[in-house]
Amino acid sequence: LGAAGVLTGRATLYGVLAGGHPGACKALEILRDELARTMQLCGAETLAAIDETMLRMTSP
Repeated sequence: LGAAGVLTGRATLYGVLAGGHPGACKALEILRDELARTMQLCGAETLAAIDETMLRMTSP
């Protein structure tokens, strides 16, 4: 919950390698769409509404 951005750098890098600037933009667009869809499925209307009750810890 404390991270501002997780794995966005790697996705952007892969996008750049695959398609330059447009590829990076597309990679970030995909991440944004996935986050929005997940928030909708969880019932979170804002990023601030995401809390630890929406996370499930699995045992190692």
